[in-house]
Amino acid sequence: MPPGALEMNAPVQGHARVWIEGIETAVGGDGQIHLGDEATHVRTAVMRVEAARGDSGGRLLRGPVTYRTGEGRIELGLWAEQGLESYAGGIRYRRTVTLDALPAGRLWLDLGHVRGTAEVWINGQSAGVRVLSPYRYDVTAWVQTGANQIEVLVLNTLAPYLDVQSPTFYVFPGQCDSGLLGPVRMLTTHQG
Repeated sequence: MPPGALEMNAPVQGHARVWIEGIETAVGGDGQIHLGDEATHVRTAVMRVEAARGDSGGRLLRGPVTYRTGEGRIELGLWAEQGLESYAGGIRYRRTVTLDALPAGRLWLDLGHVRGTAEVWINGQSAGVRVLSPYRYDVTAWVQTGANQIEVLVLNTLAPYLDVQSPTFYVFPGQCDSGLLGPVRMLTTHQG
């Protein structure tokens, strides 16, 4: 399940049983499964469907399994390894970094390896968008001594969604890889 999942909707034809991290969870008559209000991390769900008479294969579900999410925690790495195998869209990464003093030269935020497009904000100010490597941003103008809020929005393509929902020969190897892989570093350029 994706990080931050609060509710799961499994529109099954028949009767479903669901286990979250090995613990059976109640399934409502409409396929709604409440996952808890404090679900910030990635969890695993297993579903067993007792099919309605005459239903099998693709007829076990009336539609896709969907989630209602809140804020969650996602680690650096591929989204597919963190419950987002078929996700197409964006994820915001946030971190507060404290600087005791500002460097004498320029300060850069280097995102390392990114699979997607990345936009960066420092203390609410846009530092720019990158669509390909290097994912490096000059953040000198927006950092300050003390706490600095860094926000990175990574957007992927439709490839992961299409690969699962409507397989096509036009999704090539590697196109489904999405995420901020890092390492994320602050670098300085000394004036001299």
